Amino acid sequence: MGALVDEYEQAVRKAIQQATSVPPFPEEKIEPHLDNTWGDTGKAIFNNWLGLVYQKADYNRPSLFDIPK
Repeated sequence: MGALVDEYEQAVRKAIQQATSVPPFPEEKIEPHLDNTWGDTGKAIFNNWLGLVYQKADYNRPSLFDIPK
């Protein structure tokens, strides 16, 4: 994977020197080498947040959108 990153770095440097557009990052080539270790944590955070929104909306609906006067 290091070679892919090095190749991209060289392409970016060349584009900057020539004042041309920077090539898109090669995500499709790098993605198979990555290990997603945060997926479950992200789902848990989102689910906890959604649960709090539900609780607030369900039990205290009038104050959910209170606008200070």
